[in-house]
Amino acid sequence: AIRSAFRRLIDRCLAWPADALLVAGGLFDADRVTPESLAFLRDCFADLAPIPVVIAPGESDPYGPDSPYARFPWPPNVRIFLAPAWQFFEFDGLTVHGFARTHLAPDGGPDTAGGGGVHIAIAHGVPPAVMEGKGLAYAALGGSREPFSETLACGTPVWAPGPLEALGFDDGPSGAYIEAEIGAGAVSAALCSVSRARYVSGALSADGADEAAAELLRAIPADAEP
Repeated sequence: AIRSAFRRLIDRCLAWPADALLVAGGLFDADRVTPESLAFLRDCFADLAPIPVVIAPGESDPYGPDSPYARFPWPPNVRIFLAPAWQFFEFDGLTVHGFARTHLAPDGGPDTAGGGGVHIAIAHGVPPAVMEGKGLAYAALGGSREPFSETLACGTPVWAPGPLEALGFDDGPSGAYIEAEIGAGAVSAALCSVSRARYVSGALSADGADEAAAELLRAIPADAEP
């Protein structure tokens, strides 16, 4: 299910087309990732070329000398933050700030004095407040179990999509990602989904097996797929 959702995300990036794909950590579980999963991710990112993929390693996929981020051959269009301090990558009219989660994390937000064009930031497991007053047009955060968004006092919109594919009731009703369009002085962002799974809770009566079964069927959303 997760691979199917990720493939649909890649297809959406190509069809839109996206100018960049930002990954704010949580790309894989470093303790359990397999060579087959890494090869799948590599092939998906290669299909996006020349669209850049910018990755800020997170808590489940931290950067280290023995991590897949350091040892696996990623495509040339993949840019990975490798230090636990704010850095940036420059693209045509865009500067992306971020850092790699290790056993350390930087204090405060990015320094936007370097780079040119529009400045945005991605990070995993940091509070939105660290982006306050940094001159950012947009900030994307990873590490949340459910989607959220807020606009800081300085005007920077901060979005977090939660997991791409919901794996249980703790992940909200379904997985999501963010589509953001950043123009001259304006940002338009929306929560979107490529998930085929939804988790819905409710109360059912156990009085009478036949009626309980019928009630359960009625509770399933009409657009649910088997």
